[in-house]
Amino acid sequence: MKTWYVERAGTIRRVYSLDTDRERPRQGGPRAAFFVRLPPVTVGEVAMDILQQLNQIAQERDLPLEDLVQELEEALAAAYKKYVGSAGEVTVKLDSKTGWTANVEKEVVHEVTEPSYQVSLIEARRRKPDVMIGEFLPVSVDPNRFGRIAAQTAKQVLQQKLREAENRRVHSVFSEKLNDLVTGAVTRREGGIVFIQANRVEAELPKKEQVPTEPYRPNDRLKVYVLRVDDSYPRRLRVTVSRTHPNLLRKLFELEVPEIASGAVVIN
Repeated sequence: MKTWYVERAGTIRRVYSLDTDRERPRQGGPRAAFFVRLPPVTVGEVAMDILQQLNQIAQERDLPLEDLVQELEEALAAAYKKYVGSAGEVTVKLDSKTGWTANVEKEVVHEVTEPSYQVSLIEARRRKPDVMIGEFLPVSVDPNRFGRIAAQTAKQVLQQKLREAENRRVHSVFSEKLNDLVTGAVTRREGGIVFIQANRVEAELPKKEQVPTEPYRPNDRLKVYVLRVDDSYPRRLRVTVSRTHPNLLRKLFELEVPEIASGAVVIN
């Protein structure tokens, strides 16, 4: 009985006969191979895939789906405008059924030299009889031209929104823990800095905040004092923790001695 291994690249599928074993066949091996040409992926399929990714991010990161869609539409419009060099406005609308629709304000000219952002006076007056040379007329654009631009732009927007959502989560978690203790595990050392995983975030323990006699081995668990939550970095929030801050000992005592936490006993 034959089974098949299928490898897809673009619109081409390479189908291998595996016969008796299940190993992936090597290129140039003895097994039979043939190719099947598939219909190209439609605009609607690409749009549906993008919308599914946006919806997943919206649910997982507690973000409004409408805002994500709007940002993607604006990013697509800006990317296409830059790509074709259009002076007029570009609008893009994303739809799960029709894919995306795009309109470009094309300049009305006597003779078209750049079809991407120009339209002839004759063609323009079929749409708007009183239009004049130099004016801009909204013209729908073949959405298939957005294929490559859409994929690249969507990836960038999704990555950006994920970073922003993660930064908000980190800021929310550690703002509540600022000047307090968190428990984490040592993950690595780099340039004298010890990195500690706490609440799904890698916090930094600088050398000056380390205890010289502590080894900080990977997977060592320890409590650290949250010093700063810095949002001035472009790609991520930077959380700085300490093992030497005077309040670290105070907080540790509060955990162990209820009277200190309640204020019945004061440490001077």
